[in-house]
Amino acid sequence: MLRSLPGCLLMLLWCSGVSAQTTLSGILLDKDTRRPLTGIWIRTDLPSETTTNADGRFTIQHAESTVIRLLVYIQREPSEYQREIPPSADYDLGQVLVTSFSTQLLDFELPTITLEDGDDQQNANISGLLQSGDDLFGRMTNFAFSPARFRRRGLESEYSEGYLNHLPVNDLESGALFWSNWGGLNDVMRLDQAVIGAEMAEWGFGGISSTFNTDLRASSQRRQTRLSYAVTNRNYRNRIMGTWSTGQTPSGWAVTLSGSRRWAQEGFVEGTFYDAWSWFASVDKKLGDRHRLNIMGMAAPYKRGGGSTSIQELYDLSGDPYYNSFWGYQQGKKRSARIYHADQPLLMLRHDFEISRQLKLTTAIGYQTGKSAIEALDWLNANDPRPDYYRRLPSYVDDPVLAEQMRSVLTSNPELLQIQWDKLYQVNLNSQFTVHNVDGVPGQSHTGALSSYIMEERRSDLDKKSGNMVLQYQVNDKSQLHVGLSATIQDMRNYKIVSDLLGGEFYIDWDKFAAQDFPGNEAAQQNDLRRPNRILQVGDQFGWDFYSRIRQQSAWLSYEVDTRHWELALAGSFKNHVYWRDGQTQNGKFPENSFGESEKNTFTLPSAKALVRYKIDGRNYVTVSGMVSELAPTFRNAYISSRTRHDVVTGLETEKLMSGEIRYDLNAPYLKMSVSGYYISSTDGIESTSFYHDDENTFVNFNLTHIDKGYSGIEAAFEYKVVPSLSVQGAAAIGQYIYTSRPTATVTQDNNGSVLQQDVTIYAKNLYVSGTPQSAYTGGLTYRSKNFWTLYLNVNYFQESWINFNPLRRTTNAVDLVEYPSQRWDDIVLQEKVDPAWTLDISFYKSWLLNWPKNRTYFALNFGISNLLNNQDYINGGYEQYRYDFDNKDPHTFPSRYSYMQGLNYFIQGSMRF
Repeated sequence: MLRSLPGCLLMLLWCSGVSAQTTLSGILLDKDTRRPLTGIWIRTDLPSETTTNADGRFTIQHAESTVIRLLVYIQREPSEYQREIPPSADYDLGQVLVTSFSTQLLDFELPTITLEDGDDQQNANISGLLQSGDDLFGRMTNFAFSPARFRRRGLESEYSEGYLNHLPVNDLESGALFWSNWGGLNDVMRLDQAVIGAEMAEWGFGGISSTFNTDLRASSQRRQTRLSYAVTNRNYRNRIMGTWSTGQTPSGWAVTLSGSRRWAQEGFVEGTFYDAWSWFASVDKKLGDRHRLNIMGMAAPYKRGGGSTSIQELYDLSGDPYYNSFWGYQQGKKRSARIYHADQPLLMLRHDFEISRQLKLTTAIGYQTGKSAIEALDWLNANDPRPDYYRRLPSYVDDPVLAEQMRSVLTSNPELLQIQWDKLYQVNLNSQFTVHNVDGVPGQSHTGALSSYIMEERRSDLDKKSGNMVLQYQVNDKSQLHVGLSATIQDMRNYKIVSDLLGGEFYIDWDKFAAQDFPGNEAAQQNDLRRPNRILQVGDQFGWDFYSRIRQQSAWLSYEVDTRHWELALAGSFKNHVYWRDGQTQNGKFPENSFGESEKNTFTLPSAKALVRYKIDGRNYVTVSGMVSELAPTFRNAYISSRTRHDVVTGLETEKLMSGEIRYDLNAPYLKMSVSGYYISSTDGIESTSFYHDDENTFVNFNLTHIDKGYSGIEAAFEYKVVPSLSVQGAAAIGQYIYTSRPTATVTQDNNGSVLQQDVTIYAKNLYVSGTPQSAYTGGLTYRSKNFWTLYLNVNYFQESWINFNPLRRTTNAVDLVEYPSQRWDDIVLQEKVDPAWTLDISFYKSWLLNWPKNRTYFALNFGISNLLNNQDYINGGYEQYRYDFDNKDPHTFPSRYSYMQGLNYFIQGSMRF
């Protein structure tokens, strides 16, 4: 579908020298949906120019010739089509079909154009909205708002549904969409279809936030050979890409191959690195007139060093707003202690069957496997090695003189604010230890250098099988029916392995907290009673080891009626969601409740949505839509401590969702505008986490239930062409995302499962949902030169962002004996608000057409700078620590942790296409 940026351009150039004129007319349509494309600028070299109307129609003067050559500028880069026409004073080109590309930011691609004659469009209806993915607000804000970690309507990705080639790709364990699974494949991930809220989709029912589908068939990719190289100062420094696609050949075959690499020895944040590869292969075969078969494989393996959040004291001590505690020097070289890596290839088969002119069946099946992992430090019978551990900071010291001395030492020796790798090795090399009764064998012992510190790898190994079938029935020229069935089987093994012994000779599979919690109880310290006192080497599994086994089936139906002035749509869905835990170890603290399969948790999830759109005329639309839905609590939130036992949260129930939206759209040739107001409610949500509870003096599991939230706001966007070459655009998101209930908390002791606190009221009502600016604005100018260059300038503003709150500070116990009103009361209870921020973005694009190295080769240069003014003061993420000083009622003992928006970022890319 075409999400054209302002100024999509169609130029008709004549190739003969005749001075007479021909009046050309035609209809510009999207090739995939046959929807008219409105407001597209068309011009010839006479010069003569016009724009398509609401039905995609255009009429324009062209120099008379029997041969015409068409140059198309969609998203800033040209493509051409050449054909002969008979000599005529007036000629109807018929349908001009455009295969379009979307979700493009600074790196745009071109459509392919074909012309077809003969279809009578005199009785065509007024065109609708969004079916072609023309989301004006999203197009203007996706890139501009991303540095502030803006979430549209405040919703996380688990409230959206994603599809690739009609195959559902949401992770069932967390509900989230992991975009990294196809990172670096920009060249082929362009055929996005997307709808927002209760809009109807052709590939699935959709989430309450949005749903998208990306067409990955080789026959849908443009015919091209494309090479590009980019340099940037973001998470990676270099990127190289190559793509080769045959397009649809006369024999019915189509092939697309694409690959890329992104890398950096050190990214924007000190101590990080980046190494990512991507590959993609898609092959199509058209079998007769009714069948098309596609097989596709893709993967995006990566490995990168992580950056940390920190308290403000450490940012001040280091003098760096991007201070990273996850690295240190080892023998003079930087080494990361937090490494993320993953490789989860996806293989997919798709079959398109045109049963008849009215009936089409699309079937997709897929298999995904591989791993994702986090490498981090672990330690046993040793001091905490983290450089940002609160007991090592000046703020922990009561004596002001000593605190100032510590501050002076740390600022004079910044390497002390990083991990001391050499010291960790020294401790391990000098740590002689004897383990008795190895593997549970009496009298069997092992002596050697026990690693007090190791690097562990927290693994998640995926095995996922899924399928989706959609039947599309064109009832008549005004209505259509969609019926869909899907099923997913996902098994995820979660476990740990020893990644590096850091100079030691072995490690032990013991619970490092058990010795203090269960003195003298040897069974309690065993992570696996079936293999007690197990000696570990590099690559050995230890700690937890369990499967999340999840099964999901769904069926949905939608019916749409499209008349000249009205669009009416109804859809319903029914989903069955089942999961259980399958433990592979017998935990010493929970011997009867950790090994083997747990009871199954089953949820039935109905959903429905409706839409009414009134098409006032070909330019003005009013839409009212709504949706009700239920979501199962995710596996990660359902279990009290899935690492150790089968227990689930008491009162496990589904999350209920409701949404309503009213929207106005104007789609005129020189002015496009969209304004919508929405409200979304979520009730009975569940959240689970674990942390050290200072009042209970133990590690605890913390579960919140009956979480209600409300999301309301206005989205607005406009685009106005001052003159054909100059456009003004702007967008605003004005929202309020708040908690609307007082959730209930249960605190459970992690090491024995005993309930420490139950039915604790959390006074969270009217506190704000965190992690995103609730209001954001952008405005800018776009200038497109006739010499094939474009300049963009945008100003952005973010405000109303809040730090994630600690529920324990919103309890009666947290403010017991604290004077009200008082500053201390406010410091404990009030939620911290982030200061607003401005940013400025600028980008430039230029293309050339040359006959080297092959005829009609296009070269292009992209240059973009985001945050041009180098604003480094905006907190784009932060949270209050769950630890709280109950004795002194001091919220500053464990201050909030923040991350700051990156400063000036640049991106330079050169590309060639032929």
